[in-house]
Amino acid sequence: YLRETGRENDLIRTFYTSTIPEENEDTIRKILAEHKDLGGIAVLNSRGSSIAEVLKDLGREDVKLVSFDLTMRNVEFLKEGSIYALLCQHPFWQGFEAASALCRYLIQGKKPDTVLNLRSVDIVLKELVDFYKEG
Repeated sequence: YLRETGRENDLIRTFYTSTIPEENEDTIRKILAEHKDLGGIAVLNSRGSSIAEVLKDLGREDVKLVSFDLTMRNVEFLKEGSIYALLCQHPFWQGFEAASALCRYLIQGKKPDTVLNLRSVDIVLKELVDFYKEG
């Protein structure tokens, strides 16, 4: 999408590790120093809380953070405003549908109609998190 709309250069890609938190802080500090007008960070896994903690320690409430999954720590940071939104992927149903397709193939010999098993992704904000139920 970013390539198609000519915005690919607006993206800063970096990696962080959950096993060495000090590296996360160094990485975030470096990015924020090099890109003073950075508006947001997207964490493409469930570890948004570790980045939210660094942003909070740095006093950077101006940077919007989006991450995946309703882990306890992510929800905590979402409620306090350090995470702007959480994307929920319905992991139970993803796994259930994959296991069902595998069982149908192994037991009944039925091949899946498609290789894609698309599920919706929900956007959960702090105002809604207490009312949200995955499923």
